[in-house]
Amino acid sequence: MNPPWLETAIKEVGVAEFEGNRNNPRIVQYLKAVEGNTVLTDSTPWCSAFPEFCFNEHGIEGPNSLIARKWLDWGIKLNIPVVGCICVLSSLYHVWAGHAGFWFFESLESVLLLSGNCDNRVKFKLFPKEHILGYRWPSHISMSDLLLKT
Repeated sequence: MNPPWLETAIKEVGVAEFEGNRNNPRIVQYLKAVEGNTVLTDSTPWCSAFPEFCFNEHGIEGPNSLIARKWLDWGIKLNIPVVGCICVLSSLYHVWAGHAGFWFFESLESVLLLSGNCDNRVKFKLFPKEHILGYRWPSHISMSDLLLKT
């Protein structure tokens, strides 16, 4: 069984930015999940807002930041990933930047994430495994409790 926040994320697959000056209202909802955020256009980097929204739908607070690397300070660190955990990646372009998404699986070379603002949409995508910075899990949710609910 997938964690409930992951089920929410899966239902969002395909949500995409609108072209031009129009903003997708669903992406604006993701951005509103980040407390205090007043930048509400779908051209704002929103990969961190997407898992924040998915967790919030189930009463779980994320790091409340549009900066993906802030997920590295949230929850508990996992040495071995599990389906639905947050996977934080480094950026190819900026040392301070990154990407955050929900982990599904990894091979020797790649990791499959479900994430927002991935090619301007919510989608599954493979990323190079060498960019993984860490895996995180909500600190107050026991994985065994999730298994018992199935």
